[in-house]
Amino acid sequence: MEKNNQINNGVKYMLIASFTFALMGAFAKLASESMSSLEVVFFRNIAGVILVGYAVYKTPLKQVGGKPFLLFFHQFFLQKLHFQQLFHQIDRYFEEYSLSFFSRISYFFH
Repeated sequence: MEKNNQINNGVKYMLIASFTFALMGAFAKLASESMSSLEVVFFRNIAGVILVGYAVYKTPLKQVGGKPFLLFFHQFFLQKLHFQQLFHQIDRYFEEYSLSFFSRISYFFH
């Protein structure tokens, strides 16, 4: 009975996660009409930080040892830099790519 209840909880959590990912994707698509991709990523990450912060607040982490400042540096600064560069490149090259692609296929629509 206990295992069956755990499976039901797992399925419930997966459905909730799928729904929230779809909801976040829909809001990101709506927001991308009026904001740059970097701003959309920033606000998506803020929402994630709030959710993870709430989860950590409700169930505090139990960690022994390690180097927390190095972990913080890696997780925050290096990944922030990585995402900024990634979305800068997407913003920079997407317009050029889409224009060249549409110019190649424009004769199909005349």
